[in-house]
Amino acid sequence: MSQAISDEKKELAYKQVFAIYAKYGFEKISMDEVSARINISKATLYKYFKSKEDIVKHMVRNITAHMDSMSFTTDGGINAVLDSIRSCYRKAVLVTVQAGSVFMADLKNKFPDLYREYITAFVHNRFQDFYKDAVKKGYCRNSYIQFVSI
Repeated sequence: MSQAISDEKKELAYKQVFAIYAKYGFEKISMDEVSARINISKATLYKYFKSKEDIVKHMVRNITAHMDSMSFTTDGGINAVLDSIRSCYRKAVLVTVQAGSVFMADLKNKFPDLYREYITAFVHNRFQDFYKDAVKKGYCRNSYIQFVSI
């Protein structure tokens, strides 16, 4: 009888890999250590993640989905605009701090496509559209558009 991995265990796997990654880098992640840390067999872990690269891919996809779920609005005046910007900034900082510089360097060097996907999540089209609308309504200056465009 096969042991199923729950969404909770998957989330725990992501967190454990982030913790290992932030401290040691990609080369030090082992499927043995991940499976031990989340208390499942290595065989079960491999049923859901083909490799440690696959776990990294899932981590990036989780982060990008989280960033894509943010909402921005220029309706409601300057306070709504500022709240949207604060929310985006907080989430970006939290994700970046959690990921760490080792993760970002490895992601950029070992997984350039995932790195672009990760960076794009922070400066996605919805945020650019929000910023342009805020400029049009006079809440932001157009001269700062380079900060939200990559």
